[in-house]
Amino acid sequence: MKLRDIISDIKSGDWGKDALSDNYTEAVYCIRGADIPNINNGEKRILPNRFIKEKAAKTKSLSNNNLVVEISGGSPTQSTGRIAFISNKLLSHYDKKIICSNFCKVIIPQNINPEYLYYYWKDLYNKGVLFPYENGTTGIKNLDLNRFIDEQDIWNPDPDTQQKIVQILKSLDDKIELNRQINANLEEQAQSLFKSWFVDFEPFRNSPFVDSELGKIPKGWKVNSIEDLASYIASGGTPRSLDSSYYDGDIRWFTTKELKDEFLFDSEKHISQTALKNSAAKLFPENTVLMAIYASPTVGRLGILMAESTCNQAAVGIIAKEEIGYAYLYLLLLSERINLNNLASGAAQQNLNVGIVKRYRVLVPTIDILGTFNEIINPIFATIRNNTAQIYNLSALRDTLLPKLMAGEIAIKG
Repeated sequence: MKLRDIISDIKSGDWGKDALSDNYTEAVYCIRGADIPNINNGEKRILPNRFIKEKAAKTKSLSNNNLVVEISGGSPTQSTGRIAFISNKLLSHYDKKIICSNFCKVIIPQNINPEYLYYYWKDLYNKGVLFPYENGTTGIKNLDLNRFIDEQDIWNPDPDTQQKIVQILKSLDDKIELNRQINANLEEQAQSLFKSWFVDFEPFRNSPFVDSELGKIPKGWKVNSIEDLASYIASGGTPRSLDSSYYDGDIRWFTTKELKDEFLFDSEKHISQTALKNSAAKLFPENTVLMAIYASPTVGRLGILMAESTCNQAAVGIIAKEEIGYAYLYLLLLSERINLNNLASGAAQQNLNVGIVKRYRVLVPTIDILGTFNEIINPIFATIRNNTAQIYNLSALRDTLLPKLMAGEIAIKG
Protein backbone atom coordinates (compact mmCIF):
# COMPACT_ATOMS: atom_id res chain seq x y z
CA MET A 1 0.00 0.00 0.00
CA LYS A 2 1.20 3.50 -0.88
CA LEU A 3 0.76 6.66 1.14
CA ARG A 4 -1.49 7.98 -1.61
CA ASP A 5 -4.01 5.22 -0.78
CA ILE A 6 -4.64 6.51 2.73
CA ILE A 7 -4.85 10.24 1.91
CA SER A 8 -8.24 11.65 0.95
CA ASP A 9 -7.18 15.23 0.28
CA ILE A 10 -4.25 17.65 0.33
CA LYS A 11 -4.87 21.35 0.94
CA SER A 12 -2.59 24.30 0.38
CA GLY A 13 -1.70 26.76 3.09
CA ASP A 14 -1.98 30.54 3.10
CA TRP A 15 0.17 33.39 4.40
CA GLY A 16 -2.35 36.16 3.90
CA LYS A 17 -1.54 39.67 5.10
CA ASP A 18 0.02 40.98 8.29
CA ALA A 19 -2.75 43.57 8.74
CA LEU A 20 -6.45 43.98 8.03
CA SER A 21 -6.88 45.13 4.43
CA ASP A 22 -9.39 44.95 1.56
CA ASN A 23 -10.80 41.41 1.49
CA TYR A 24 -8.32 40.10 4.04
CA THR A 25 -10.67 40.40 6.99
CA GLU A 26 -10.43 37.07 8.82
CA ALA A 27 -7.91 37.01 11.68
CA VAL A 28 -6.20 33.63 12.08
CA TYR A 29 -3.10 32.06 13.58
CA CYS A 30 -0.64 30.51 11.16
CA ILE A 31 1.61 27.47 11.62
CA ARG A 32 4.98 27.68 9.86
CA GLY A 33 7.52 24.90 9.40
CA ALA A 34 9.56 26.40 12.25
CA ASP A 35 6.58 25.95 14.59
CA ILE A 36 6.23 22.21 13.97
CA PRO A 37 8.81 21.02 16.56
CA ASN A 38 7.16 23.09 19.30
CA ILE A 39 3.71 21.77 18.39
CA ASN A 40 4.99 18.20 18.50
CA ASN A 41 6.53 18.88 21.92
CA GLY A 42 3.16 20.02 23.24
CA GLU A 43 4.41 23.56 23.78
CA LYS A 44 1.89 26.36 23.45
CA ARG A 45 3.88 29.00 21.64
CA ILE A 46 2.79 32.28 20.08
CA LEU A 47 1.87 31.70 16.44
CA PRO A 48 1.99 34.48 13.82
CA ASN A 49 -1.26 36.43 13.58
CA ARG A 50 -2.36 36.84 9.95
CA PHE A 51 -5.38 38.05 7.99
CA ILE A 52 -6.86 35.98 5.18
CA LYS A 53 -9.96 36.09 3.02
CA GLU A 54 -13.20 34.85 4.58
CA LYS A 55 -13.59 32.14 1.94
CA ALA A 56 -10.04 30.90 2.58
CA ALA A 57 -10.73 30.75 6.33
CA LYS A 58 -13.65 28.41 5.68
CA THR A 59 -11.69 26.01 3.48
CA LYS A 60 -8.20 26.20 4.97
CA SER A 61 -8.82 26.25 8.72
CA LEU A 62 -7.31 23.23 10.45
CA SER A 63 -9.46 20.55 12.06
CA ASN A 64 -8.97 17.65 14.43
CA ASN A 65 -6.90 14.79 12.91
CA ASN A 66 -5.40 16.96 10.17
CA LEU A 67 -1.66 16.65 9.51
CA VAL A 68 0.50 19.65 8.60
CA VAL A 69 3.58 18.93 6.46
CA GLU A 70 6.41 21.37 5.75
CA ILE A 71 7.06 21.41 2.00
CA SER A 72 9.63 24.24 1.72
CA GLY A 73 12.65 25.01 3.86
CA GLY A 74 15.02 22.48 5.32
CA SER A 75 18.82 22.69 5.38
CA PRO A 76 21.77 20.57 4.17
CA THR A 77 21.36 18.32 7.22
CA GLN A 78 17.59 18.65 7.71
CA SER A 79 15.13 17.65 5.04
CA THR A 80 11.77 19.19 4.39
CA GLY A 81 8.77 17.08 5.33
CA ARG A 82 8.50 17.73 9.06
CA ILE A 83 4.99 16.83 10.19
CA ALA A 84 2.63 17.96 12.96
CA PHE A 85 -0.54 16.30 14.23
CA ILE A 86 -3.49 18.65 14.78
CA SER A 87 -5.72 17.68 17.70
CA ASN A 88 -8.74 19.25 19.38
CA LYS A 89 -6.50 19.79 22.40
CA LEU A 90 -4.11 21.90 20.33
CA LEU A 91 -6.92 23.86 18.68
CA SER A 92 -8.49 24.62 22.08
CA HIS A 93 -5.32 26.45 23.16
CA TYR A 94 -6.01 29.27 20.71
CA ASP A 95 -8.84 31.79 20.50
CA LYS A 96 -8.94 31.99 16.70
CA LYS A 97 -8.91 29.61 13.76
CA ILE A 98 -5.55 28.15 12.76
CA ILE A 99 -4.20 27.66 9.25
CA CYS A 100 -0.79 26.65 7.94
CA SER A 101 1.50 28.83 5.85
CA ASN A 102 1.93 28.50 2.11
CA PHE A 103 5.22 26.71 2.83
CA CYS A 104 3.18 23.82 4.26
CA LYS A 105 0.40 21.51 3.15
CA VAL A 106 -2.54 19.98 5.02
CA ILE A 107 -3.02 16.23 4.70
CA ILE A 108 -6.41 14.70 5.43
CA PRO A 109 -6.10 10.93 6.07
CA GLN A 110 -8.61 8.21 5.21
CA ASN A 111 -8.92 4.54 6.19
CA ILE A 112 -6.10 4.84 8.72
CA ASN A 113 -5.61 6.02 12.29
CA PRO A 114 -4.42 9.63 11.79
CA GLU A 115 -2.05 9.47 14.76
CA TYR A 116 -0.59 6.22 13.43
CA LEU A 117 0.10 7.97 10.11
CA TYR A 118 1.72 10.85 12.03
CA TYR A 119 4.12 8.49 13.82
CA TYR A 120 4.79 6.48 10.66
CA TRP A 121 5.65 9.66 8.77
CA LYS A 122 7.93 10.81 11.63
CA ASP A 123 9.79 7.51 11.40
CA LEU A 124 10.31 8.00 7.65
CA TYR A 125 11.52 11.55 8.28
CA ASN A 126 13.94 10.45 11.02
CA LYS A 127 15.43 7.89 8.64
CA GLY A 128 16.11 10.56 5.99
CA VAL A 129 13.69 9.00 3.52
CA LEU A 130 12.44 12.38 2.29
CA PHE A 131 15.83 13.78 1.14
CA PRO A 132 15.62 12.20 -2.37
CA TYR A 133 12.24 13.87 -2.94
CA GLU A 134 13.59 17.41 -2.65
CA ASN A 135 14.48 19.93 -5.31
CA GLY A 136 15.89 23.39 -4.85
CA THR A 137 14.98 26.81 -6.22
CA THR A 138 16.83 30.01 -5.26
CA GLY A 139 18.41 28.29 -2.28
CA ILE A 140 15.14 26.98 -0.79
CA LYS A 141 14.52 23.24 -0.82
CA ASN A 142 11.05 22.09 -1.89
CA LEU A 143 9.48 18.72 -1.23
CA ASP A 144 7.91 16.93 -4.19
CA LEU A 145 5.02 15.80 -2.04
CA ASN A 146 2.98 14.16 -4.79
CA ARG A 147 5.88 11.99 -5.97
CA PHE A 148 6.68 11.04 -2.38
CA ILE A 149 3.18 9.87 -1.50
CA ASP A 150 2.82 8.10 -4.87
CA GLU A 151 6.01 6.08 -4.38
CA GLN A 152 6.31 5.58 -0.61
CA ASP A 153 5.00 2.34 0.87
CA ILE A 154 3.29 2.26 4.26
CA TRP A 155 2.69 -0.66 6.58
CA ASN A 156 -1.03 -0.44 7.34
CA PRO A 157 -1.87 -3.08 9.98
CA ASP A 158 -5.36 -3.69 11.33
CA PRO A 159 -7.00 -0.80 13.26
CA ASP A 160 -6.52 -2.50 16.63
CA THR A 161 -2.76 -2.84 16.08
CA GLN A 162 -2.55 0.75 14.88
CA GLN A 163 -4.30 1.97 18.03
CA LYS A 164 -2.02 -0.05 20.32
CA ILE A 165 1.08 1.34 18.61
CA VAL A 166 -0.30 4.85 18.98
CA GLN A 167 -1.05 4.24 22.67
CA ILE A 168 2.52 3.15 23.35
CA LEU A 169 4.09 6.15 21.62
CA LYS A 170 1.48 8.67 22.75
CA SER A 171 1.86 7.65 26.41
CA LEU A 172 5.52 8.67 26.17
CA ASP A 173 4.70 11.91 24.35
CA ASP A 174 2.01 12.75 26.92
CA LYS A 175 4.48 12.30 29.79
CA ILE A 176 7.04 14.45 27.96
CA GLU A 177 4.41 17.15 27.41
CA LEU A 178 3.37 17.02 31.08
CA ASN A 179 6.97 17.45 32.22
CA ARG A 180 7.38 20.41 29.87
CA GLN A 181 4.23 22.02 31.27
CA ILE A 182 5.40 21.48 34.85
CA ASN A 183 8.77 23.01 33.99
CA ALA A 184 7.11 26.01 32.34
CA ASN A 185 4.99 26.61 35.45
CA LEU A 186 7.99 26.26 37.77
CA GLU A 187 10.05 28.59 35.58
CA GLU A 188 7.24 31.15 35.73
CA GLN A 189 7.15 30.86 39.53
CA ALA A 190 10.91 31.34 39.74
CA GLN A 191 10.85 34.42 37.51
CA SER A 192 7.94 35.91 39.47
CA LEU A 193 9.75 35.37 42.75
CA PHE A 194 12.93 36.95 41.38
CA LYS A 195 10.98 39.97 40.11
CA SER A 196 9.19 40.36 43.43
CA TRP A 197 12.43 40.34 45.42
CA PHE A 198 14.99 42.00 43.16
CA VAL A 199 13.01 44.23 40.79
CA ASP A 200 9.97 45.35 42.77
CA PHE A 201 11.65 44.93 46.20
CA GLU A 202 8.33 43.80 47.70
CA PRO A 203 9.77 42.04 50.80
CA PHE A 204 12.03 45.06 51.51
CA ARG A 205 9.70 48.02 51.05
CA ASN A 206 9.85 48.91 54.74
CA SER A 207 13.66 48.87 54.70
CA PRO A 208 15.75 52.03 54.17
CA PHE A 209 16.80 52.73 50.56
CA VAL A 210 19.88 54.53 49.23
CA ASP A 211 20.81 56.05 45.89
CA SER A 212 22.90 54.05 43.40
CA GLU A 213 23.85 54.17 39.73
CA LEU A 214 20.86 51.91 39.10
CA GLY A 215 18.46 54.04 41.12
CA LYS A 216 17.29 53.58 44.70
CA ILE A 217 18.21 50.19 46.20
CA PRO A 218 17.87 48.66 49.69
CA LYS A 219 20.57 49.77 52.07
CA GLY A 220 23.46 47.28 52.26
CA TRP A 221 22.98 46.08 48.67
CA LYS A 222 25.63 46.73 46.02
CA VAL A 223 25.99 47.41 42.32
CA ASN A 224 28.70 45.19 40.85
CA SER A 225 29.71 43.91 37.43
CA ILE A 226 28.74 40.44 36.27
CA GLU A 227 32.44 39.62 36.47
CA ASP A 228 32.25 40.20 40.25
CA LEU A 229 29.55 37.53 40.51
CA ALA A 230 31.53 34.91 38.60
CA SER A 231 34.56 32.78 39.30
CA TYR A 232 35.17 32.43 35.54
CA ILE A 233 33.80 33.93 32.32
CA ALA A 234 34.94 32.98 28.82
CA SER A 235 33.62 32.38 25.33
CA GLY A 236 33.81 29.00 23.67
CA GLY A 237 35.38 27.86 20.43
CA THR A 238 34.77 25.80 17.31
CA PRO A 239 37.14 22.99 16.28
CA ARG A 240 38.01 22.75 12.57
CA SER A 241 34.94 21.43 10.79
CA LEU A 242 37.02 19.80 8.02
CA ASP A 243 38.67 17.43 10.49
CA SER A 244 36.07 14.69 11.03
CA SER A 245 38.07 13.18 13.90
CA TYR A 246 37.33 16.33 15.90
CA TYR A 247 33.63 15.49 15.94
CA ASP A 248 33.70 11.79 16.84
CA GLY A 249 34.21 12.17 20.59
CA ASP A 250 31.90 12.18 23.61
CA ILE A 251 32.39 15.75 24.87
CA ARG A 252 29.20 17.80 24.64
CA TRP A 253 29.55 20.82 22.34
CA PHE A 254 26.63 23.24 22.31
CA THR A 255 25.82 25.84 19.66
CA THR A 256 23.70 28.90 20.33
CA LYS A 257 20.68 27.49 18.49
CA GLU A 258 20.47 24.93 21.31
CA LEU A 259 20.18 27.63 23.99
CA LYS A 260 16.47 27.94 24.76
CA ASP A 261 16.37 29.22 28.35
CA GLU A 262 16.40 25.75 29.87
CA PHE A 263 18.69 23.08 31.28
CA LEU A 264 21.01 21.51 28.71
CA PHE A 265 21.06 17.72 28.93
CA ASP A 266 22.92 16.77 25.74
CA SER A 267 24.17 18.48 22.60
CA GLU A 268 23.53 17.76 18.94
CA LYS A 269 27.28 17.42 18.26
CA HIS A 270 30.13 16.01 20.34
CA ILE A 271 33.84 16.70 20.04
CA SER A 272 36.96 14.72 20.89
CA GLN A 273 39.72 15.39 23.40
CA THR A 274 42.00 16.23 20.47
CA ALA A 275 39.52 18.83 19.25
CA LEU A 276 39.34 20.34 22.72
CA LYS A 277 43.12 20.52 22.92
CA ASN A 278 43.58 22.06 19.47
CA SER A 279 40.82 24.67 19.52
CA ALA A 280 39.55 27.58 21.58
CA ALA A 281 36.79 25.41 23.04
CA LYS A 282 36.80 25.27 26.83
CA LEU A 283 35.41 22.68 29.20
CA PHE A 284 32.81 24.23 31.50
CA PRO A 285 31.55 22.42 34.62
CA GLU A 286 28.01 21.46 35.54
CA ASN A 287 25.76 24.44 36.44
CA THR A 288 27.66 26.84 34.18
CA VAL A 289 25.26 29.34 32.62
CA LEU A 290 25.75 29.70 28.86
CA MET A 291 24.60 32.89 27.12
CA ALA A 292 24.42 33.50 23.37
CA ILE A 293 26.29 36.67 22.40
CA TYR A 294 26.02 36.63 18.60
CA ALA A 295 23.19 37.63 16.29
CA SER A 296 19.48 38.05 16.67
CA PRO A 297 17.30 36.16 17.47
CA THR A 298 19.57 33.98 19.61
CA VAL A 299 21.59 36.75 21.35
CA GLY A 300 20.84 36.73 25.06
CA ARG A 301 19.37 33.23 25.14
CA LEU A 302 20.50 31.08 28.05
CA GLY A 303 21.17 27.49 29.01
CA ILE A 304 22.32 25.74 32.19
CA LEU A 305 24.73 22.85 31.80
CA MET A 306 23.63 19.59 33.40
CA ALA A 307 27.07 18.05 32.84
CA GLU A 308 30.59 19.08 31.87
CA SER A 309 30.40 20.55 28.35
CA THR A 310 31.86 22.92 25.77
CA CYS A 311 30.26 25.49 23.46
CA ASN A 312 31.05 27.44 20.32
CA GLN A 313 32.47 30.96 20.22
CA ALA A 314 29.00 32.48 19.81
CA ALA A 315 28.30 31.76 23.47
CA VAL A 316 29.90 32.78 26.74
CA GLY A 317 30.12 30.47 29.75
CA ILE A 318 29.65 32.06 33.19
CA ILE A 319 30.46 30.11 36.35
CA ALA A 320 28.70 31.69 39.32
CA LYS A 321 30.55 32.12 42.60
CA GLU A 322 29.28 29.69 45.24
CA GLU A 323 27.65 32.40 47.35
CA ILE A 324 25.84 33.78 44.29
CA GLY A 325 24.51 30.50 42.91
CA TYR A 326 23.77 29.49 39.32
CA ALA A 327 19.98 29.87 39.76
CA TYR A 328 20.24 33.51 40.85
CA LEU A 329 22.73 34.24 38.04
CA TYR A 330 20.44 32.63 35.45
CA LEU A 331 17.38 34.58 36.61
CA LEU A 332 19.42 37.78 36.78
CA LEU A 333 20.64 37.42 33.18
CA LEU A 334 17.13 36.54 32.05
CA SER A 335 15.73 39.70 33.66
CA GLU A 336 18.48 41.84 32.10
CA ARG A 337 18.17 40.40 28.58
CA ILE A 338 16.55 43.43 26.97
CA ASN A 339 19.06 45.83 28.49
CA LEU A 340 21.98 43.62 27.49
CA ASN A 341 20.67 43.26 23.95
CA ASN A 342 20.50 47.04 23.67
CA LEU A 343 24.29 47.04 24.07
CA ALA A 344 24.78 44.69 21.12
CA SER A 345 26.47 46.26 18.11
CA GLY A 346 27.48 45.43 14.56
CA ALA A 347 26.50 46.36 11.02
CA ALA A 348 25.66 42.93 9.62
CA GLN A 349 24.46 41.41 12.90
CA GLN A 350 23.97 42.63 16.44
CA ASN A 351 26.57 41.04 18.74
CA LEU A 352 27.71 41.22 22.32
CA ASN A 353 31.22 40.29 23.43
CA VAL A 354 32.83 38.90 26.56
CA GLY A 355 34.02 42.34 27.66
CA ILE A 356 30.52 43.82 27.54
CA VAL A 357 29.15 40.90 29.54
CA LYS A 358 31.89 41.12 32.15
CA ARG A 359 31.50 44.88 32.66
CA TYR A 360 27.71 44.93 32.72
CA ARG A 361 26.48 46.42 36.01
CA VAL A 362 23.86 44.61 38.07
CA LEU A 363 22.27 44.74 41.49
CA VAL A 364 23.63 42.37 44.15
CA PRO A 365 21.75 41.83 47.43
CA THR A 366 23.42 40.98 50.71
CA ILE A 367 24.82 37.49 51.21
CA ASP A 368 22.11 36.72 53.82
CA ILE A 369 19.30 37.64 51.43
CA LEU A 370 20.94 35.71 48.61
CA GLY A 371 21.22 32.67 50.87
CA THR A 372 17.54 32.86 51.82
CA PHE A 373 16.51 33.28 48.18
CA ASN A 374 18.63 30.34 47.06
CA GLU A 375 17.12 28.12 49.77
CA ILE A 376 13.73 28.78 48.17
CA ILE A 377 14.75 28.72 44.52
CA ASN A 378 17.20 25.78 44.46
CA PRO A 379 14.55 23.09 45.07
CA ILE A 380 12.49 24.57 42.20
CA PHE A 381 15.48 24.37 39.88
CA ALA A 382 16.26 20.83 41.10
CA THR A 383 12.76 19.73 40.07
CA ILE A 384 13.13 21.41 36.66
CA ARG A 385 16.49 19.64 36.24
CA ASN A 386 15.02 16.23 37.10
CA ASN A 387 12.06 16.76 34.76
CA THR A 388 14.43 17.77 31.97
CA ALA A 389 16.43 14.57 32.40
CA GLN A 390 13.17 12.60 32.25
CA ILE A 391 12.16 14.40 29.06
CA TYR A 392 15.41 13.45 27.33
CA ASN A 393 15.27 9.84 28.56
CA LEU A 394 11.62 9.42 27.54
CA SER A 395 12.37 10.99 24.15
CA ALA A 396 15.26 8.57 23.64
CA LEU A 397 13.00 5.62 24.54
CA ARG A 398 10.29 6.81 22.16
CA ASP A 399 12.79 7.31 19.33
CA THR A 400 14.17 3.81 19.92
CA LEU A 401 10.72 2.20 19.92
CA LEU A 402 9.36 4.17 16.95
CA PRO A 403 11.24 2.41 14.10
CA LYS A 404 10.84 -1.01 15.73
CA LEU A 405 7.08 -0.57 16.13
CA MET A 406 6.68 0.71 12.58
CA ALA A 407 8.66 -2.22 11.21
CA GLY A 408 6.56 -4.72 13.15
CA GLU A 409 9.64 -5.88 15.07
CA ILE A 410 7.91 -5.58 18.46
CA ALA A 411 5.01 -7.90 19.20
CA ILE A 412 1.89 -5.94 20.18
CA LYS A 413 -0.10 -7.71 22.87
CA GLY A 414 -3.71 -7.08 23.77
